Amino acid sequence: MNISGIEKITKNIRISSDLNANVMEIIWNDGFDNISKGYEYLIKIGVEIHQHRVRLESDPELESKIKGEFQEMIEKITDEKAMFCELEKISSHKIDALKMLFSMEQEKRYREKKSNS
Repeated sequence: MNISGIEKITKNIRISSDLNANVMEIIWNDGFDNISKGYEYLIKIGVEIHQHRVRLESDPELESKIKGEFQEMIEKITDEKAMFCELEKISSHKIDALKMLFSMEQEKRYREKKSNS
């Protein structure tokens, strides 16, 4: 056991070079102290996404509730003052998720633009 009381386990995995390049870009751009912390962060996000997907699949009403909440939020953030009030209410974790979704949308639009050029 290490000092923090959390046992660390070493795993050897094989990933594609494209995935590795994407992971390394995220790790360096987000300023992680080391590669292990970056991978651990990305794995945690992946696990959370999987858990949320399982929850959504097990409760069909939850998806419509979430969509309604986000639609309401979208309506609120069209006004600049309301947007700042709403952003203050959002947890850091949700802000990180929104940044990730925004980055994914930007990347998708960039790729679409590049492929259409």
